[in-house]
Amino acid sequence: MTCPLDITQAADQGLDSTTVTWNEPVVADLDDVFTLESNYNSGSSFVIGQYVVVYTATDESGNVGQCSFVIVVEGIVEMNTIYFWSKYLIKVFSVTNFPCINEVGK
Repeated sequence: MTCPLDITQAADQGLDSTTVTWNEPVVADLDDVFTLESNYNSGSSFVIGQYVVVYTATDESGNVGQCSFVIVVEGIVEMNTIYFWSKYLIKVFSVTNFPCINEVGK
């Protein structure tokens, strides 16, 4: 069983997510009859972070094969204006272009 290579993809501009697609693993089995299951589906939307995609193939004889690959979605998080209040003064500034990556599913 051969999984796709790891995927690194940028989030869509102005968003914190993107749609990631890949080809299903190549499975070689003498019976040629098997089920293929995965914890994520190709074409799903992924937010900024890291994900481990695991595929499991099971044939009619009960033989099981597994493979995995990693998806990393990178992006820029634009934060809203931040207000700091003090006793006599309000400070206002905007934070933008803050690089961010979260680890998910590890």
